[in-house]
Amino acid sequence: MTLPGFAGNITPMMRCDDSGKSADLIRAHLRKYNRAFFTDSEDVNIIDEEDGVFRGGLAACRDFDTLYIEYLVVDPAFRGRGIGSALIREAERIAAQKGVRKIRLMTYSFQVPEFYARLGFRTEFTVKKAMGEYDEYHFVREVGV
Repeated sequence: MTLPGFAGNITPMMRCDDSGKSADLIRAHLRKYNRAFFTDSEDVNIIDEEDGVFRGGLAACRDFDTLYIEYLVVDPAFRGRGIGSALIREAERIAAQKGVRKIRLMTYSFQVPEFYARLGFRTEFTVKKAMGEYDEYHFVREVGV
């Protein structure tokens, strides 16, 4: 499809791409654009494996003095063993080494927001019924506190 006044083709992507390939492409282009402005930025990824088996992981991005946790996941078979807490502690250790002052994240009510409160994160704000019946929680924690 070609739009008037647009020098390019638009490919409709109104479908679910479970491979993540499209999302990765879009994310890479957005990060490239943002890094022209966020000149002090890097990805921080932490994986917990045992004998080659994925137990959990954390994906974050550090921009200036803030670490944004984008994803934290623990495989259901390994939940309740402290892996999530260990991933957060490792992210905080790395953040402190890099001069980060605060860690931010967003989670939903079905993702156990109480977990983050137990680790010292405070709720900045909540969006009620942000996704269907689920509330959206925005947390922050000062590093080293």
